[in-house]
Amino acid sequence: MFLFLLVSDSLCFAQSNTEKAMEEAKRLGDQQNKRDVTKFREKIKKDIHYPREESDGVPRVEELSYYRSGRMEDAAILKAQSDRAGKLVRDGSITRPNYSFDPKRDPTFKRYDEISKKAHSLTETYSGCTEIPVGKEDVTRTKEQSCFVFGKRERVSYSCLLKREVSCSNGNANSSRPYYVADFRTSGDPITIASMAQDRFSIKAQRAGRCQWGRFGVPCCKHFKSQIRFYVDDLDEISHFGFERVGYDDWLDIEVNGSLVFRAIGPHQGTFLAKKGQECEHNRLWWGSHFTAKSYLRQGWNTLAVLNQVKGGGEIDLEMRLERRYSCREKDSYKRECSDGRELLERKKLRSRCVLGPMLRKVRGSPIYRSCWEWKEEYSAFKSPVYTREALCRSLASNGCVQVAARCEDQQPTFCTKQRLTYSCPYQDAARHVTLCGDVLQCQDGPDGNCAEEFKQQFNKDNTEDFKQAATGLSIASEIIKNLDKDDGQAFKGYSRRCGNTSFGASNCCNSSGWAHDLGLAKCNAGEKELGLARESSKAAYVGSYKSGGVIDRRNYEVYCIFPSKLARIIVEQGRRQKGLSFGSARSPDCRGFTLQELEELNFDAMDFSEFYSDVMAKAKAGSTPTSGEAISDIHSKVKGKMQRKSQ
Repeated sequence: MFLFLLVSDSLCFAQSNTEKAMEEAKRLGDQQNKRDVTKFREKIKKDIHYPREESDGVPRVEELSYYRSGRMEDAAILKAQSDRAGKLVRDGSITRPNYSFDPKRDPTFKRYDEISKKAHSLTETYSGCTEIPVGKEDVTRTKEQSCFVFGKRERVSYSCLLKREVSCSNGNANSSRPYYVADFRTSGDPITIASMAQDRFSIKAQRAGRCQWGRFGVPCCKHFKSQIRFYVDDLDEISHFGFERVGYDDWLDIEVNGSLVFRAIGPHQGTFLAKKGQECEHNRLWWGSHFTAKSYLRQGWNTLAVLNQVKGGGEIDLEMRLERRYSCREKDSYKRECSDGRELLERKKLRSRCVLGPMLRKVRGSPIYRSCWEWKEEYSAFKSPVYTREALCRSLASNGCVQVAARCEDQQPTFCTKQRLTYSCPYQDAARHVTLCGDVLQCQDGPDGNCAEEFKQQFNKDNTEDFKQAATGLSIASEIIKNLDKDDGQAFKGYSRRCGNTSFGASNCCNSSGWAHDLGLAKCNAGEKELGLARESSKAAYVGSYKSGGVIDRRNYEVYCIFPSKLARIIVEQGRRQKGLSFGSARSPDCRGFTLQELEELNFDAMDFSEFYSDVMAKAKAGSTPTSGEAISDIHSKVKGKMQRKSQ
């Protein structure tokens, strides 16, 4: 019973008020249009100086003679040359700058085009009210517009050659670090050390035997032993150690740290010689070959032993060469040369192998050993991102819009794949507007009262409000019929859907816009896309949210109830508020509709349908709002069909 009362009341209300508003609007519009046309024609006749007509429409005689003879242009030129006013106009046209009208920007043309378009569409049929600009005063306003910048990058493979370079951190590397006589310690039988040059030392000793002949005529030989000690703090600093000259009488042994490095018996030399059976006296000073003994040195204290055997008397004359240089404090550095000549983002080393080494290299005279000097490395990496702006971005910038914000909507580790740019775009708008309802101009008095004085009318919004309420009433009745379930008797029945997003923002399927174009939402499932479209069309009611808490699926979920239409969602939301009902919980949503009995208990007069009024006016402007007769016929047929199917 409620359904038919609602339909009947809505139809009566809509029919009476709408017809009354339309008749009054057309009458006032016709009167105003006739007055405007008459004024316009009179203004043209008064302001334009062409041959004026008499009351019968025939030009005057003197003007007619110019018209028929074709001499009007010649006469005008001659007159302009002699006339003072003509001369002023001619000179002014040369000296004054030209001024051109821009029909797209000039307020007069702009107002004319805008008002003409709106007035023409509204005089065809009654379709609600619209605001139109009046006057020549402009104000600068701004509106925000957005466009997108898309980024992408390419993964490539490349190779690098990593080279090791060794240098000496100390500036005196490989320069001479000499020993001095004071650096040597002697002991045993007397021996003399004297400096000859930077790294050469003279070692001499005189030996005297105690007897010329031994008992029973056997030669008497005397043994002498002298020791020379010196300290080596870094073996790598010793570049040379040996003897350049060796003179002796009669026998000579030279030991370094207990190892025999030189032996001579008279004219015979060699460490393999045995003393047994050799004569002690050889009657002269003998000379041996020079030799090196660096390999016998050690870190720390070193002992050089000189063992000499003579008969009666003799001497030794040695020239020792001990060369020391400052060592290199090694410092390794590396230089990488890549095939593409530059470092790339997010590179990942795949493999590395040594291609040069092991080997010794001379660094400022010092031999340096490394197991590897060069490596070949292979990488996989991303090139620098390439960004592409939408054509709309370039258009906004060229039209004087200023970028005020930039927000990344798809952030990767090192770059943004989708960025939204927001521009503030200035535009000129009329400082004052009036309301046009149908073909009737309605306006409120401003502070200066010009509206009432110019248009001789007072603003009255009753007709427009009546139209909104009547159209909404018809839509409610139609929605109830359309969404009535014949099985359970419920109207406006909905269903639940959920959407998810990760806590760190990598994937957000709960966007409230962009679903119609599928902007970056390819990873969302079908249910999330369906919910996105429903939210865009204002058909979804928010229920609540919860966290999954799973090990693999760690997302935040939002739950909504989707209803058949925007109006259905408004009725269910406000109806539940009246009855103190909720939509349940996020994990257990309640998206049911209303039974016919519950609908009868609702107070529709207390509901706020202002959110729906914009849809009513949009349909009215598009000419899609049905007339009262069409609505009555349509609802009767739908009710009859529903009741027949329900009874089967």
